Amino acid sequence: MFEEYSDEIKEKKAKRIAIQLPSGLKRKTPEILSELKTIVGDGVELLVLGDTAYGACDLRDIEAEKIGADLMIHFGHASFRVKEAVPTVYVEFFSEQDIGPIVEKAAKEINENTIGLLSVVQFSKQIEKAKEILEKTGKKVIIGQSRSRSKHAGQVLGCDFTAGTSMEKDVDCFLYIGTGNFHPGGVAMGTEKIVYVADPEREEIRDMNELKDKLLRVRFAKIEAAKKAKRFGIIVSPKGGQNRLPYARKIASLLKTAGKEAFIVVVDEITPHKLDEFMFDYWVCTACSRIAYDDEAVYKKMITPQEAEIVAGSREWKDYVVDHF
Repeated sequence: MFEEYSDEIKEKKAKRIAIQLPSGLKRKTPEILSELKTIVGDGVELLVLGDTAYGACDLRDIEAEKIGADLMIHFGHASFRVKEAVPTVYVEFFSEQDIGPIVEKAAKEINENTIGLLSVVQFSKQIEKAKEILEKTGKKVIIGQSRSRSKHAGQVLGCDFTAGTSMEKDVDCFLYIGTGNFHPGGVAMGTEKIVYVADPEREEIRDMNELKDKLLRVRFAKIEAAKKAKRFGIIVSPKGGQNRLPYARKIASLLKTAGKEAFIVVVDEITPHKLDEFMFDYWVCTACSRIAYDDEAVYKKMITPQEAEIVAGSREWKDYVVDHF
């Protein structure tokens, strides 16, 4: 399952290892622990961290340190380039699904000539293959490079789509290889170029234009509603990969200058129940940059830091940007 990481794990010579798994892999815990035992031996204690893991930004290294772990193994995500309290091995998982057929379909349906190629970590090993397929049909293909947090060429995260913005001026459109709208939605909101999705699970090619227009209308309405609010809670996450306390202080200052009340609230796991206990008119989320967008129906009175800047009058709607790290 993770043979290629066995040497790296052995080199650490750890005596107590903390295991962090995303929700989708927790059902495989027995198999993962059994295989890990064959690598480290019976003399090493393995402790599974049971809390949710939303990404490498949600590294539970502090928890691992508190239980005396001298190594943590984080499954399912690529390194996030954050300083770790405990040495960490990132075990990435790659999809074995052949993306060839869906990329060939995309080549036939996309009329633009120069394509910016993007994906998530699960398909990053096949991105060069996708490039070759597209180029054989006469397309010019550029694979973007992150200027922020993403590890692999062409890789985008919910909070880092600089692999797309870094080449926006050089392409006619983007082609994202993956499932869902979470990641390509960020690229669509953050650039002016059309974003196509080559979805290998649904076996379909779709573009993000309609969703982008809908999202922008929703965001505009939220900002207008927030302008009427008087008391704001500014959410700060203590998670190493999400903590933006200095930015939260800046937003609080801008809102106060605009005649609003603003208070910083530190929240680890953000839930509607926790927020409902406070009597704030509106929330500004400086934690995960996707919460305000993707959980819009749940957090109806939540805006991003950049949207708060518009509320405070320090940014105009025409200068709207998507929240990212």
